[in-house]
Amino acid sequence: MNIKLQPDWRLYLIPFTAGVLLVPVFGVGLFVLWFYWRTWYKTSYLISDSEIRILDKGRETVLQLHEITDCTAISQGLMKRFGLGHIHLRTASESRILLAIKDAKKIASFIGQAAEEERERARIREELERMKPSWPVGTLENKNDLVALWQEGLIREEDYKRELKKFE
Repeated sequence: MNIKLQPDWRLYLIPFTAGVLLVPVFGVGLFVLWFYWRTWYKTSYLISDSEIRILDKGRETVLQLHEITDCTAISQGLMKRFGLGHIHLRTASESRILLAIKDAKKIASFIGQAAEEERERARIREELERMKPSWPVGTLENKNDLVALWQEGLIREEDYKRELKKFE
């Protein structure tokens, strides 16, 4: 499952307004509009089952869900009135902010819960890997069969010792 998010356009409401007002001044407003539109357009967040990809002005950062230690929604001032907020993601090595997300608290709790579940899955995978036998499956039964054949006298001792070395 993939969820693609983008900062809400209202994050850039003031720069867009300033750009429109500055259009008559030597076209400066057109540059301001273009710059902030490009910034908004090139910023996106892709949340998948195991990672979050942050595309910010052509630069990509990947955060693995199991590495996220804290996920907090921050909503204040004008953004709170629009129903927007920032999501602050922390890992052991870095910290990233997802800007101007609608229903930030709901999405932050979703990410936090997914990170917790991914950590639990990683812990279970590690535990299963530790419990995995170091010998191939079925080897012990074959060794028991070999010992039984030798004890019954159906194979010679030299053959028994030669075959026994294969299990070590």
